[in-house]
Amino acid sequence: MGSTIRHPLGGWVAILATAIALALTPGSADAEPNQTSPSSILNSARVLPKYSEGRLVGVQVHGIKPDSLFERSGIQNGDTIVRFNGVAIDSPKRSAEFFRALGSGKATQMDVENGAGETRTVESPAAESP
Repeated sequence: MGSTIRHPLGGWVAILATAIALALTPGSADAEPNQTSPSSILNSARVLPKYSEGRLVGVQVHGIKPDSLFERSGIQNGDTIVRFNGVAIDSPKRSAEFFRALGSGKATQMDVENGAGETRTVESPAAESP
């Protein structure tokens, strides 16, 4: 099984920079009230890319804060999110799309792999309407 490492090309930096850029994208002030900013999501847990044999295979989650979106979704410390809504998280672009989907306020289906290599499907809760 792969491990979480910093990729020589700085893939984790690209993931974080993209998530922050999404939070600062023009029009974000017009965002739906049910949306969650990518920076808020990143503050709710430590999310790092997971590489196996030099390839990005998902994002691994640690340090999950109580009542965070990750905890409410049933994700546990050490879990690796490998797919969202059927899309593999296999590039910085896909990881940015994942954060955007997670922050959309809509339910997001995630395939999650635990440390034993077992995969399960969980869903982030949709944001409640005001």
